[in-house]
Amino acid sequence: MNSSSSLIALFIRDLLRRRILWFLVTLIAAMVAFNYLLAQNSATAVEGGASADAALHQAAATFDQWIAYILPRIMVVGVVMAVLIAPESRRNGTTQFVLSVPMKRRSLAFTQFASIAVFISIAYMIIHFGVAIGGWRVGTVGLAEAAGAWVTLVIPALAVSAVVFALSLVFSLAATLVLCLAIPSGLVVLTEAVRQAEAFDPTVPLKMLEHAAFLFPAWENLIFWPRLPTEALNMGPATPGWGWLLAHEVLVVAFWVMLGSWLYLRHDFGSRTALK
Repeated sequence: MNSSSSLIALFIRDLLRRRILWFLVTLIAAMVAFNYLLAQNSATAVEGGASADAALHQAAATFDQWIAYILPRIMVVGVVMAVLIAPESRRNGTTQFVLSVPMKRRSLAFTQFASIAVFISIAYMIIHFGVAIGGWRVGTVGLAEAAGAWVTLVIPALAVSAVVFALSLVFSLAATLVLCLAIPSGLVVLTEAVRQAEAFDPTVPLKMLEHAAFLFPAWENLIFWPRLPTEALNMGPATPGWGWLLAHEVLVVAFWVMLGSWLYLRHDFGSRTALK
């Protein structure tokens, strides 16, 4: 256990030296800009003659509009971070050092993912607290709501990063991006395009696209962020729809993680050729 913790700390320190820290600094700057622009929105309304309550209401409406835009794209941050960090963690000097000593592949993969999970958690913590502070200032996010919403955000983020990491063990960066980002996004765009088509009956193509989409994680319906609404608290195992959604996401994540792990155990480090 101590050796694993030491190795995780070593990976984290090595990754911090390799431009990963700048990604976190960029997120902090983005959250500072988010809160500044939100405050400016309220200040502009007051300067325009609006009352304090009207300005606060306008800022709250702007906050909701921004969140409506951010929420469908919030998992992209985790995918991009995992895609960038995972290959980096395997190609750096720490990995080469570990490969020179007797160590099981599973143990190496676990310590690498644990170090990546630390960065993913910190990144989403920065995003969550930055947005929650802005929502609290305009009166739309309470502290208890923000605490509950944090759980529904970070768990899907770690699950998605696990899929990305497992696939990146054996696939190139480009192939991992295609599998984890391009194909799922393309299926959504195609589904909407076919649904609006009038030149043909969209029933069969829609079914095919929907079945293909089932192979990829889609956590949007299970993320309640940045605040946990009352209806979310009423959802639970007794709600059939919620249970099926959760079961689907767990099975999809398990499928991709197991596939990546199986391929990983059959590959040489630094090679794309399967072992016979």
